[in-house]
Amino acid sequence: MRGYSRRNVAKGASGPPTMHLPQHVYALFQEKPLEKSTEESGLPPRDPKVLAEHPITGVAKLLDRFEDFDRKRPPPHKATVILAESTLREEARAAKRRKVAEAKDVRRAEREATARKRAETWDPQADPEKKTGDAYNTLFVAHLRRKTTEDQVREHFEKFGEIAKVVLVPKMGYAFVEFAQEDAFKKAYQGASKMLNGKRIIIDIERGRTVKDWKPQFLGGGVSSSRTTPRGYGGGGGGRFGGSASRDGSRW
Repeated sequence: MRGYSRRNVAKGASGPPTMHLPQHVYALFQEKPLEKSTEESGLPPRDPKVLAEHPITGVAKLLDRFEDFDRKRPPPHKATVILAESTLREEARAAKRRKVAEAKDVRRAEREATARKRAETWDPQADPEKKTGDAYNTLFVAHLRRKTTEDQVREHFEKFGEIAKVVLVPKMGYAFVEFAQEDAFKKAYQGASKMLNGKRIIIDIERGRTVKDWKPQFLGGGVSSSRTTPRGYGGGGGGRFGGSASRDGSRW
C-alpha cells in the first residue's frame, strides 16, 4: 500500500495527487478539527458532582402539554388493535348472515302462504274453455322455449294423427296437445321426439284430470327430475312417471 507525502502527493509514480480527487472523496483526507472544551461548547462537564446538580431527565414532565393525554390509559398494543378490528369484522359478517337468514325465512313463509292459498282455489276441472276436451287423449309437453309457437307444437305431433286442440302457455314453457283418436295419442306418447326447437322437452300424460289427488309443481307435487318426488306421488303407480294413463286405470 502506497503512502502520501506532506504535499498530498502519492509516493510512487502511479498514484495521483489527492487534490485531484472528487470533493466527497477529498474530504476524507482532511484533518479533523480539535474537540472544543466543555467551557467553549456550553455543555456541562462530565463530572459526577456537576451531574448531580444538573441531572439528565426524560420528557415525562412534559406529557401534560400533549393534547388528550391520559396517564391511566396507555396506547393499545398493535396486536390488540388487530384483534379488535378482526372482532368487528366477524360481528359484521354474523349480522349480515342473520339478516340474510331472516330474509330467507320471510320469503319462505310468503311462498308457503301463497301455495296454501293457491291449493285451496286450484281446480283442474275449472275453466273448460282454457283446457282440452278429453284429458285422456291429451299430452303434457314441458320445457318448451318461450319463443315456441302453437304451430310448431302442432307440426311436431301431427305426424302421429289428427290433433283436436293445442293449449300453449308460453310464459310457463309448457303446452297441452289433445288428439282426436286415442291410438294417435298413444303413438305420440311413445314415439314422439324429445327435441323441439333445439331443446330437450318432456312429454307426459295430463295428470291433473286423470290421476286422483294429483298436484302440480307449484303446489309441491310434480314428477320432474329436478325434484325429489317419491314414485307414484299423487296417486297410482303406472305410466311413465307413475299414475294411470288410461280411462280404466290399467297400463298400456
